[in-house]
Amino acid sequence: KKLEEGKICVTPATGRLKCKEVFHVVAPNKKNTDSINQAVTTCLYEAESNKMKSIAIPAIGTEGLSHMPEVAAQRVCEAVINFGQTNPSVLKQIRIAVCQEDMHQVFISRFTKALSTESNRLCGKTMHSARSKEDNAKLKSDVPSEHKVSAVLIKVYAKDPEAVQKTEDNLSQYINKKFESFALDNPGISQLRPDQILKLKQAADGLNLMVDVDTKLSQIQIKGRKDNVGDMKAVIMEMLSEIDREAMIIKDREYEMRLEEASKRHEQLKVQLRKEKFEKEAQRKKAIESEVRLKKESEEKQAQLVKEASEKEARLKREVDEKEARLKEETR
Repeated sequence: KKLEEGKICVTPATGRLKCKEVFHVVAPNKKNTDSINQAVTTCLYEAESNKMKSIAIPAIGTEGLSHMPEVAAQRVCEAVINFGQTNPSVLKQIRIAVCQEDMHQVFISRFTKALSTESNRLCGKTMHSARSKEDNAKLKSDVPSEHKVSAVLIKVYAKDPEAVQKTEDNLSQYINKKFESFALDNPGISQLRPDQILKLKQAADGLNLMVDVDTKLSQIQIKGRKDNVGDMKAVIMEMLSEIDREAMIIKDREYEMRLEEASKRHEQLKVQLRKEKFEKEAQRKKAIESEVRLKKESEEKQAQLVKEASEKEARLKREVDEKEARLKEETR
């Protein structure tokens, strides 16, 4: 049966091939280069459907059909990137097998350029060249658990170690140029609430960044593209400014409360002073009234004594006069 363009035929691997199955496709002709994208996409989804963890894709159409390497690289790259955006759950390793030395750099350049495009969402994913198993395992361990599920593993094969090393150097230069690891220390970080930390992580996810918030150390670590790291810094600084504003509002409220409390205490003190003044004035008036009353009583008593003394003196005088009168009467 003839295999139609865009369809695939799956057969068990035989001979020295170190794989379980082989996907056979009809290489597209020069007039329909989009079919390269379709063929690669079909293979990728078939591998995902068959629960395969890895797949190796050659430079389709560059041999017998003599497709331009640049065109083939672009179509293969588009298919891989579009597939990666669907977050496959099983297929995690996509190897691009380019054995021709003159095409090697073409594919590397195409994938490197694709990484610089914001819409491809490969930022934060893992890229591997043909390294040792130990190196690959170390790189995988550096990827946070929340990103491991959607990581895309790309391995590049070449004829000699020099080409592999050159690829590694190119990728390292690109990563060092485009990516950044940044640590921000600020006392305000310790004041971040759980909802604010969640908001920061959501913003980081939107920018394809890795963010670690340590409130105990008052530190935030950011890893990802430099442009996105700059945007994330702005988000963090705005949130820290918001915390400062909230702290200032709280301080102002506390100051107002203390001022209000002081004002209340002042009013209470004024009332207490007025009360004490009134009581002292009342005591003073009472003392004056008591003094006046005592003076009046003393004067009345003294007047009474004078009156009694006068009456007594008058009575004695009358008695003396009467006695003298009787004596005169008797002497007659």
